[in-house]
Amino acid sequence: MQIGFFFDGDSEVGGIFQQASAYIKKIIDKSDNKSQYQFTIIVNSKKISQSLKKENIKHLFFNKSITTRVQLFLFTTRFFGYFYSKLKIRNPFEKFLKKNKIDLLVFNSSSYYVFYARNFNYVSNIWNTELKNINFFPEFKKNSSFTRHDAIIKEIVLYSFKIIVFSEDNIKDLQSLYNCPKEKVLTQTLFPYLPILYEEKKNEIDKIEKDFIGFDLDPKTRVFLYPAQYYSHKNHKFLIDVAENIRNKINKKFLFIFTGIDRGNLDYLKKITTNLNLNENIKFFNNIKNEHLIKLYFICDALVSSTYLGRLSLPLLEAFYFKKVVFYSKGVLDNKLEKKIHSFDLNNKEDLTNKLIDFINNKENFEKDLDNNRIYYNQNCSNISFESTYKKIFKQFEFYKNKWE
Repeated sequence: MQIGFFFDGDSEVGGIFQQASAYIKKIIDKSDNKSQYQFTIIVNSKKISQSLKKENIKHLFFNKSITTRVQLFLFTTRFFGYFYSKLKIRNPFEKFLKKNKIDLLVFNSSSYYVFYARNFNYVSNIWNTELKNINFFPEFKKNSSFTRHDAIIKEIVLYSFKIIVFSEDNIKDLQSLYNCPKEKVLTQTLFPYLPILYEEKKNEIDKIEKDFIGFDLDPKTRVFLYPAQYYSHKNHKFLIDVAENIRNKINKKFLFIFTGIDRGNLDYLKKITTNLNLNENIKFFNNIKNEHLIKLYFICDALVSSTYLGRLSLPLLEAFYFKKVVFYSKGVLDNKLEKKIHSFDLNNKEDLTNKLIDFINNKENFEKDLDNNRIYYNQNCSNISFESTYKKIFKQFEFYKNKWE
């Protein structure tokens, strides 16, 4: 049986690409001629295709030419969609899948391409199931981003063979917000790419000097890392307010390091930081090399995430792998994960302020469960976990597929 793994995206940065990179590595690890399932990697980004070619990774490239885009657009309109269906005309994406003999397609994220695969059997990963709760942020209003995301999830719930999410709380979201049958959903954790990269290039990365950060770092300074794109829902503003609060209460040295892609909020954050005279306590980086981000994990004392979104996140699991203390927004993570970290109230800056001051003064008291968090990472982010989830899906699909072939 031929399984296609489709990676939708034009960007070579950000969480979805990191996830895709990790997925591809795991697919390759499980691909062999003895397997009853044959895996095919499919991408629609020239940049990602070129990157895979450099690594000699076999894959198929779905070319989004102007003609193809027009045909796909027409397919989604009610008028032309009706005639496509009536005349049994396949859209370009369906033709592509048929030509390459794909039996079951797996989307690594909530892709708009599910609308072009309605006549195909597919499995879709869904990253964020709770967007309806915070759809007032500007990035979700812009270009009808939330409307689009919401429509994709509705489509997936209606037409997918199976859905993969990260946690039980994601399943509850789909049930309550989208009336999704629980039996249709399986859980499978995220797969961070940075630990995979570190294990491949450990000697090289360990030799990287700290001077890549561009300033001298006092060994006594407590460093808090927040790797997140500069969206408003990532809530960097809250951490800036906390930094001001800490500075006003203690004289000890501390530093927040922010790194990520600017999604329109960076200038605003820099302006606030300058106005509050916090440039010595907060450093902004744009998106940096993966090797340098790994080095920042070793440099930092703790991960701090003030996001409003995500039952699970790559930085959380990366911090588990690198054995770093984690401070995370209360009520955002899956309940089981929240028990493994130090949560804080996003409506009360004093809560995190007091926790971080305590950490600055008594770091060793916060490091008791780091080995257990690494064990959690090893157990849940392994090839065995990946293989178990997908084998279950493939066996179920094969059982039903035999009814019509």
